[in-house]
Amino acid sequence: MREKILFMPHANIQYSQLHPDRRRWVMKNCYEKIFDVVAEGGYRIAFEASGRTIEEMAHQAPEVLDKLKALLREGRIEAVGSPYTRCMLGNMPPKMGLISLKHGLDVWERYTGVRPVTGWNPECGWASYIPDLYKQAGFQTLIMDADSFFLSFDEIREATGLAGGTDQHGVEKSFCPVISRKN
Repeated sequence: MREKILFMPHANIQYSQLHPDRRRWVMKNCYEKIFDVVAEGGYRIAFEASGRTIEEMAHQAPEVLDKLKALLREGRIEAVGSPYTRCMLGNMPPKMGLISLKHGLDVWERYTGVRPVTGWNPECGWASYIPDLYKQAGFQTLIMDADSFFLSFDEIREATGLAGGTDQHGVEKSFCPVISRKN
């Protein structure tokens, strides 16, 4: 049996420490390099990007976006969508989150011709209504990091020694609170 590796880079062009003048450099030296490896190596990957990242790519590095579009058409890249901008959906009203998810999908479709059916919940945020938001937006599958989900349960935080916060994961609880809302 051949080994398989799942690979899903996530493109966050709004990373807070990245000066906007460096965004094209990231697109050329990161995203384009990934697309070249996929094209030349015959690989198939998933690629997550916010709607804003796709827009920025269209404006600042259209040649990189063209490579993404070609790989999407060939079925070599599976599009993975997320909110329009990198935000914590669990920290905003669900209606705003739904608007952001739908706008992100619209941007993907406008610039690539593909409307992702797989979504990623970014930024260590979790709330009980998040899976329903993705369904309402039109996603069929939701991917998320396990820490965000598991650490939303007091019992798991206690069992892992993180009852006082998630600072051992590089994120202070006060900056990334887990909010539970009932629909």
